Amino acid sequence: MRRKFVILLMVFLIHVGILCSCASEPPRPEGVLTSAELLADPVYNTPIKVYGQVTELGEFECKCFALKMGDVQIYVWFDMMVEEDGSPTPPTRPPVDVEGIENDDWVVVTSELKFFENRKKHKDFWLTEFEIIQ
Repeated sequence: MRRKFVILLMVFLIHVGILCSCASEPPRPEGVLTSAELLADPVYNTPIKVYGQVTELGEFECKCFALKMGDVQIYVWFDMMVEEDGSPTPPTRPPVDVEGIENDDWVVVTSELKFFENRKKHKDFWLTEFEIIQ
C-alpha cells in the first residue's frame, strides 16, 4: 500500500512540475495584432504593434529574432536595418537594446513591416520599441 502511495505521489509531482514549467500564453493586449494576423493582411512601412512569442534570439547571423504566433513568424530586426538600396537607415532609426528579452518571452513589438521589391518573402519587422508581457 505504501509503495503504491509513493508511486502515485511521484507521478503527481512529475505532472505538476511539467505543468508549472510550461509557459502559458498571457492574454493578448487590446489593439495589437499577432504575427499571423499581420501577415494575413500585411501593412507595410507603417508603425504597428504586434504580439507574439520570442524564438531564435541569438541563433541567427543577423541582429534579429523570430516573433511567432502558432506556426507563423516574422523576423524582428533590432539592429543592422538597411534600406533596399543598401544604404544604412537614417539616424532616426538607431539600434534597439533588447537586453532583457529572452527566448519564449511574450512581447509586444512596435515598428514597421518592411517591403522590399527584390525579396520573395516580406517578413522583416524593424523594431522601434518592445514591451515584455508577464
